Amino acid sequence: MEEHAPKLRTLFVAVVVSALSCSLLNGQQDDTQRSTPTISSAFDLLQYAARIRGLLHVAPRLPTFLPYLSSGDSVFLTSAKIDTAGYDLELGFVPDCQGQHVCFYGSFRGSVARFDPPGEWPVRVQLVNGIQGLFYPPSIGAYCSDSSIRWTEHGFYYSIEMKCETQEMMVKLANSAIRNKR
Repeated sequence: MEEHAPKLRTLFVAVVVSALSCSLLNGQQDDTQRSTPTISSAFDLLQYAARIRGLLHVAPRLPTFLPYLSSGDSVFLTSAKIDTAGYDLELGFVPDCQGQHVCFYGSFRGSVARFDPPGEWPVRVQLVNGIQGLFYPPSIGAYCSDSSIRWTEHGFYYSIEMKCETQEMMVKLANSAIRNKR
């Protein structure tokens, strides 16, 4: 997995940049009506990074890797909602996942407003740079729900959700996002 980390990092950043650029440069807040970009087809879109960064009010915090994907796997950007108050990006295993649990891979959010708590009791976790985070473990019943980790940084609120993920992996993702200042 580690040998694919640089490639996955570049691909993920490219997909996010693609979503942000399409949404912001075309004045749209929802990118789901456009063709659904896959991680494997977005290399040439990094040129928009500098332009997009200046348009966002919320500093993006996105991890530099995606867990458990091999080089042949595809993940699709299934929803991208971006405005001056923040961003909400969802990834799925199929292009038209629409947030359904069966095909949901993960989501990444940044906002100027505090997020509503998911209802579970969080576990306090220590993140890099002295940041305190809250890990919300999945509930396990007929299926395993989503895990989330949340933190506040420089007045902005951030959240990463992944399907049925461990605390260790969620902390690793959040730390990666915090360190990624691109």
